[in-house]
Order: sequence, then C-alpha cells, then structure tokens
Amino acid sequence: MIFDRPVLIVGAPRSGSSLLQKLVREHPAFVSVPRESDMIWFRHTHPERNAWDGEGVPPSRLSDDVCAEIRSDFARLAVSAAAWRRWSSLGLMENPATAAIVRALYPLAKPIFRIAHSARPRPDRPVRLVDKSVHMGLWLDLALKTFPDAIVLHIVRDPATCIPSMIGGWREPGRFETFDVPAPLDIGGCTATKWKFPLPPGWRDCVKAPVGDVAAFQWAAIQSAILAHEAALGERYMRVRLEDLSAFPGREIQGLCAHIGIAFDAHFQRAAADLPVVNAAERKRAGTGAAAQPDLRLRVARIAERLGYAESPT
Repeated sequence: MIFDRPVLIVGAPRSGSSLLQKLVREHPAFVSVPRESDMIWFRHTHPERNAWDGEGVPPSRLSDDVCAEIRSDFARLAVSAAAWRRWSSLGLMENPATAAIVRALYPLAKPIFRIAHSARPRPDRPVRLVDKSVHMGLWLDLALKTFPDAIVLHIVRDPATCIPSMIGGWREPGRFETFDVPAPLDIGGCTATKWKFPLPPGWRDCVKAPVGDVAAFQWAAIQSAILAHEAALGERYMRVRLEDLSAFPGREIQGLCAHIGIAFDAHFQRAAADLPVVNAAERKRAGTGAAAQPDLRLRVARIAERLGYAESPT
C-alpha cells in the first residue's frame, strides 16, 4: 500500500484533534489505523529509548530503515472509512481498555497482520492516510521523514480553556495515563502516580509542581515543537482553531477540504450541518474552567499570541 499526501493531525491534548480526525478519516478517500497509532510510533519514540529525556528521536535514529518499517506497519493496520464507521457505531474503539489491549498485543500479532496484509487486495493506486497523535508534535521530525509529502493540520484551542481541560484530565483517575516514569510524582492538586499526556523534555522539573504548571508546561512544549516546523512546511501546514470550527463549521471545513485537496462533498456537507461531538474537549468549546486558573494564559502568553489568542484584559 502506497500513501499519497498523508494528513497528519497534531496539537496539544484536549484541543479537538479527535474531532478533526473523525471528520477526515470517515471520508471514503481515506484510510487510518484503529484508535490512535501510538503502538506504531512508540516503538521508536518512547522516552525509554531516549534515556528518559522525554519523547523524541535523536537524529542518529532517523534512518531510512526505521521510516520504511513505520510505513509498512501503517500499511498492515490501515482500514477504510467504512470499517471505521462500523467500529464507531459499536463504540469499541472509544473504550480506553480496547486501546490498551491493542497496544499490548500488537507486537505479538504482527505476523498475523503480515499474513492478512498479504492476502488483502491491494489498491491499484496510492491511497490517502490520515493519522493523528497529540504526541506527534514532539517527534514531528520522524513523522515528516517517514511521510515526506505529508500535509500537517495543527488543531489549536485557546489555552485559557485547553489547559484547564488538561488539568481535569490529570485529576481524573485512570484516564490519559501514558508513561510510568522513573521518578516519583508528587504533582500538587492531583493524585496521579503515572505521567499523563505527552512527556516533553524537561519533564523532571515538573514532578513536584502544581498540576496547573505541569499542564501549562506540556501545552507550551508541544505548541513550540510544532511551530518550529511551520516555516519549513510552508503551504503544507494549516492551523485550525477549534473555536472557529465550532462557530463556523461550513466555512472552516471548506477551507480544510481545499487545503488537503479533496472536494467539499456530501460527507463534509453533512458534518458541517451537524458537527460531531467526540469527547469532553468539544463539549466544552464555549470555554469553561478559565476562571479557576486565571494566570494560566499569562504563563503561555507568547505562544498563545503567536497562535492568535490575544491575552485577555485584566
């Protein structure tokens, strides 16, 4: 399976990346892997492979062989939009337990995927892949070397609402856990014993910080890493504001279609008329929670302004 102009969706956690992925992946022109693709990328980007200095891929490991292996894994796991709709209707892939099982069994099941892939009819032309990960901003170098013609969609949300939503995730028992880091956590304002969300370099300075500081650090680190690639990507980069997508879905989805090179057809017209709700991040689009952390925007003001979120008056 050969991928043509893959669409990579990046952004901070709780920014609306799942909504944006759903809009694209359920179009019949696209394929994608079940749930998120961390089980593919983490084999190369896991912080354990980086001496626990955070998620990332040193230049010495950005080899052609690694990129070819990742493309092969995507080809084995990618499924059609029709399959996605069937699974979504059953609610299986939204279950965190399902994702954990898939990640745990994937290394053992690779031979099965290889056999199934060889027996599956192969398209006679390149196909469009869509992939998203809130971790990808920290190792976008690897993603772009793997898919050198990729289009990057950067979903952003006002930090005055996004960071409080991340704080809520840190405080929610049993959800959003990612890494069992080699340092005890004593994060003020939550009881988490495992790291949640992405693990940027410099995370050790946050193991005893207030949860608001941790979430602000994560948000800023991911946005900075993505923005570092904006100039080099040029016209292949597009920023999508969740607030605009929510308020003006028709206009924003038409712009999205033009950017990724696909018609604003019946699929996208239905989505524009009735924008899906994927998770709590989208249910709270209007912006709740900022009052609980009035200084959050000040901590990330420079990056927020670069993303188009001017500082609120005090």
